[in-house]
Amino acid sequence: MCRIHRFAFRLVFILIFLTGKWLVDVSNANANGATLRPPYNGQHPLTSFFDHYYPNYGSDDGVNIYTGESVSDCSPHCYQGHPGYDWSMNEGTPIYAVTDGIVENRAVSATGYGNRIIIIHPNGDRSLYAHLRGNNPFNVSVGEHVAQGDLIGWSGTTGNSTGPHLHFGFYQGPVTGDEINVTDPFGWRGSYLDPLNQFGTGHTATCQWRSIDIDPISCVDTIVEDAAAGFTLSGTWSTSSIGNGFHMYFRTTTTGNDHGVWCLPTIHNGIYKFYAWIPYENATSQNASYGIWTVNGWETVTINQQIYSDEWVQLGVFQLDDVNPSNNCVILRANTGEPSGSKIVGLDAVKIRTYALFLPIVIK
Repeated sequence: MCRIHRFAFRLVFILIFLTGKWLVDVSNANANGATLRPPYNGQHPLTSFFDHYYPNYGSDDGVNIYTGESVSDCSPHCYQGHPGYDWSMNEGTPIYAVTDGIVENRAVSATGYGNRIIIIHPNGDRSLYAHLRGNNPFNVSVGEHVAQGDLIGWSGTTGNSTGPHLHFGFYQGPVTGDEINVTDPFGWRGSYLDPLNQFGTGHTATCQWRSIDIDPISCVDTIVEDAAAGFTLSGTWSTSSIGNGFHMYFRTTTTGNDHGVWCLPTIHNGIYKFYAWIPYENATSQNASYGIWTVNGWETVTINQQIYSDEWVQLGVFQLDDVNPSNNCVILRANTGEPSGSKIVGLDAVKIRTYALFLPIVIK
């Protein structure tokens, strides 16, 4: 490389660095090239994860989610044997095809998955959209070709459902009663063999989401639920089932040291975008301060929780500490500086989205 080209290379790097144009979503490099969009628009709390250990509604010894975490009971990863994902949403929320395909089945039922649609995709995979509303649930017919993002129906609470939500399932083959072909569209990130290998067709789940930055779910997201592995709580807090993962903590503002800490599993040196889930209730603090440990020490971000309702709220983009990765944590204190007892601090899940450094111009 000649001297002029070296100078130009460095200059481009400096300009990119200073203008902040050096971040890129790396999630489109999925190993299997799958490109599912979310089955809904907007953001909705995730109330039940996919259970990698025997996902056919059978009771077993616990819930194994895609991060490799195992819990023994419902909270915060309801529930044992669950062969899909549940997102809580108001009845009548539009539901969209996750990718191109043909409507293989639509059914009206008062039991099981209730009113539902199954779409077969070009490679033989299927997607299931269940518990659709009772009145006029479908916007497609059997045999109809649909494109990714086409409106196919509306959410509801038909069948075996305790409240309005969408059950979404993804299958590497036909949808059958024994769930033999079900897989996890979030893949598997555990440090041990995917338990799903011992069930059904013996496959390992791979992440299927298209993972563009506007999507609320992505293959490069790591979610750390409150009450899950990596989370610790100090002080006196109340609990509620309205949060992401069907669980959250909350308490009134205080002058004490009550706090929660999320420590981040398998996070390495790099650029990450941080989010906090703010539920629609039990979060009225206008000065909730999130502390994030970075390569530069603690960074503090203040969020007005009162103006958000069931959504991921961005805290910022930070570089984490690879030298002391055990320090990579997020903390939220109930001591917000507001008068004691005047507001409610909502403490729910945090999410970390991976980014990478890049140079968009190659200079030879």
